[in-house]
Amino acid sequence: MKSLQNGFSLIEVMVAGSIMAGMGYYIMTQSESVNKLQSKITFNQELSSVTNQIQTMLAIRANCSVTVVGKKVGDSLTDIKYGIDDPISPLTNPAIPDRVFLAVDQQVGGQGFQIKEIKIVEKRDSNNTLIGDAIRVSFRAGRVGSDGVFIPIKTSGATDVNKDFLLNGEKLGTGEYKNCYSEAGNLVETSTVAACTSIGAQWDNVTKKCKLTNLPNCLIVEGGACGSLYTEVGQYNWDVRVYGRRLCTTTYEMGLLIGKSTKYRSCHCTGTSCNCSNGDMRHYATVDHRCVEDPQLREISAKRCCRP
Repeated sequence: MKSLQNGFSLIEVMVAGSIMAGMGYYIMTQSESVNKLQSKITFNQELSSVTNQIQTMLAIRANCSVTVVGKKVGDSLTDIKYGIDDPISPLTNPAIPDRVFLAVDQQVGGQGFQIKEIKIVEKRDSNNTLIGDAIRVSFRAGRVGSDGVFIPIKTSGATDVNKDFLLNGEKLGTGEYKNCYSEAGNLVETSTVAACTSIGAQWDNVTKKCKLTNLPNCLIVEGGACGSLYTEVGQYNWDVRVYGRRLCTTTYEMGLLIGKSTKYRSCHCTGTSCNCSNGDMRHYATVDHRCVEDPQLREISAKRCCRP
């Protein structure tokens, strides 16, 4: 075997080249895996924030009502709306649509994911037992390019995620929703359904009560009396932090002959942006704008009912 001028044989050079190529491929695949994992972490964080905002939105009667009115299980929705209670008769007249909060095909979050579909579905547990109706929002990681074509983002694990939000409302005889009637219905019902099914009972979406299975000794119910078969033996209260509200502060400055004048404007809002430029700010320049999460506290009460 002839040697090369630098003293290495041809075989040694070929082996070294193969090792370097293998190392390069390994480093490339590891880097791609890290990038996918980071994208997935960011996707999950932003998805959690948006999910909390949707839950808070639908917990308000007017918002939920204008979103689902006239729709039934199986129907698709184009958006989730803000609503305003009728000023003359808010409890009997339908809510008034205000503006769109989130819509199908809308881009959400800084990482980039899109609302693929919004639909009313029957929500069932792992045993295929009907829990109730829910608004299902389907998300997918990615963004829409300038040509209108969806560009998926590579992440570690699933990139399509469904989130369900229980409905608490009144229907027409044909199944279409008339309204969602509880201010905190979604938050309370979600917790109550979980408590009900955890003890082996079945949640009745019509009566909004637990249907006993094999008559358990004790159960937990939200509101109302324990009934004729059970006696109240305790009450529980949970403080729940509802995320989705943000506190935003804008800083304005104006240069003076001596020094400068600084003013601040703050406001609460939901959604992806806030505009706090209220008041007369002529001649002032915006120098800073930042927002922080400012969760609201909601109390959920339930009773522990036991058979004598």
